Amino acid sequence: MSKRICLLFLSAFAVCLFLSGCVDQHPEKSTEAYTAQGNGQTGAVEAARERVIALGRAPRIVATSPAAAQICEKLELNLVGVCSSTAEIPDRYQDLPTIGTAMSPDMEILASLSPDWILSPSSLQSDLQSKYETLNSDWAFLNLRSVPGMYQSIEELGVIFDREQQARELTDEYQEFYQNFQEEIAGKEHPKVLILMGLPGSYVIATEKSYIGSLAALAGAENVYEDQGQEFLTVNTEDMKTKEPDIILRAAHALPDQVAEMFAEDFKTNDIWKHFDAVKNGRVYDLTYENFGMSATFRYPKALATIEIGTTVDVENELVIIGSKGRITVPNDWWNTGYFEAKVEGQEFLKRYSFNFEGNGLRYLLQELMIMIRDRRTKCTRFFYEESETLAELLKTIDQ
Repeated sequence: MSKRICLLFLSAFAVCLFLSGCVDQHPEKSTEAYTAQGNGQTGAVEAARERVIALGRAPRIVATSPAAAQICEKLELNLVGVCSSTAEIPDRYQDLPTIGTAMSPDMEILASLSPDWILSPSSLQSDLQSKYETLNSDWAFLNLRSVPGMYQSIEELGVIFDREQQARELTDEYQEFYQNFQEEIAGKEHPKVLILMGLPGSYVIATEKSYIGSLAALAGAENVYEDQGQEFLTVNTEDMKTKEPDIILRAAHALPDQVAEMFAEDFKTNDIWKHFDAVKNGRVYDLTYENFGMSATFRYPKALATIEIGTTVDVENELVIIGSKGRITVPNDWWNTGYFEAKVEGQEFLKRYSFNFEGNGLRYLLQELMIMIRDRRTKCTRFFYEESETLAELLKTIDQ
């Protein structure tokens, strides 16, 4: 008999996490799960835990999305299968059998793995639940539409699979980050944002119900399409113009390079875009696919730092780097880092750094090159490979 549990979190960005979810204990009577609040979900989680204990062995678990696999890795869970994806799959699971994409798993391969549990994003529940019902397996749909939803799912998985200590450590880290981040953005402006989620040839509006929309809300932005009751909307540009967003954020659902080209071409050729204040003021930002996917991941601190730069910082001739532990400011000529300031969380005063660089830095590179040629070596001791890679990525981002 197949039983199922959905791990959901309905209240976005609450510091105190409340249990909320759905469970159907009688699948032979109905294929619909009912929603239970509070203690109802606690009972469902405990029942799932008992079923795992009753196995008398480690459960055979399949994670059907990269985000689900990353959660399992953090909880130190062994898997028997993962999805095939271009996104990051933890090294721990690299050699496991793959069951197809997150959106369309191969049910024959999945069944062959004889899983006790299948873990999938709740955003795909309507597509996958009927397929899972044909298997003699339990499953959980994880709410990855927001960061708090992800951590609520982590807490519940910790209970089910006897990983409560690992889950508690992860949740404590998040709550500390959340508190620090809220203090960081306190008192700042709340700009109106329009979020476009693109596929090659088309795009939709991301509301605050979507993961990227929830991140924008956490960063203090006001979504011009709020309270819509669904994650994505199809809206014409004329209606978007009536909302007059302060900022436009553009992200990719898939194929990010093609989507970036599509957005660039559309904003160039579609005459209406030039009438948007956000376009006139140069406040249109492309979000990286690595940090802004369809599901919540542990890259959310980087994602939030990116959004905060776009939504709360309006600078012309200076560089501001915002992270989870503070910010670094290079005033005036940002390309010349001879002087910069650091504001670290928990410290009352700014830290100031000054370096007497000569010129724009190229002479130091040329000097090191000459020394390398003279010494007949290929390894640079002044400019490390990782630094070179990071600078190249930064320049690529700036050039977009």
